[in-house]
Amino acid sequence: MSTDHTSRVATGTTEWAAALITDGLEPDGHTLQLGAQGPNDGDPNRPFARMHFAFHPTATADERDRFVVELAKVLTDGMQPAEPATITAETARHVLYHYGRPHGYRPGSFTRQLMEAIDAADVVHTALLRTAYPELVDAMNLAANERDGIARLTALANGKEA
Repeated sequence: MSTDHTSRVATGTTEWAAALITDGLEPDGHTLQLGAQGPNDGDPNRPFARMHFAFHPTATADERDRFVVELAKVLTDGMQPAEPATITAETARHVLYHYGRPHGYRPGSFTRQLMEAIDAADVVHTALLRTAYPELVDAMNLAANERDGIARLTALANGKEA
């Protein structure tokens, strides 16, 4: 590792420790590590992210254990690929309208504002919005992030299978 990397890690660790003192938290031995497979087939998992925990001094060992276990469940459940929603012709037309494409149809004001919110959302908030509006979020993602997304939505808007 480079000296620059080591310096950044040391600085970040010092800032983290100072924030713990300010907040009155105690570092704890709990960690939560998420792995990622290497870039090649057969590569082992390697650390991708690791969280270290600090708790309020009144938190019992059982409370700390339970918190870390429950957080791990939430994180790993959220990492499971979601089943893609079925996109109806109506939703496809609304999204095409949103992106100014032919075959689009103007939705009502709520749906227009919801599409603006989806466009503005970060990854976490997009996932939250998807829990309530999976079809619309998937259609917006298709249009914005897939090479053939607009063509697929156009086919759906015209009653064809994408």
